Amino acid sequence: MDFPPQSLDPNLIENLWDHLKREKVKHDPTSKENLWDVLNQCWNNLKPLP
Repeated sequence: MDFPPQSLDPNLIENLWDHLKREKVKHDPTSKENLWDVLNQCWNNLKPLP
């Protein structure tokens, strides 16, 4: 598969999951509810790519 030099990263979703995992570890959720809160907070704080 060829991508033009200015194309977006084909693995954006992988980058997103990686970011969410790293944020989860920082907060160390102790329950499912807390995990959802942390992930929701991370999701809401995402910034668009320049």
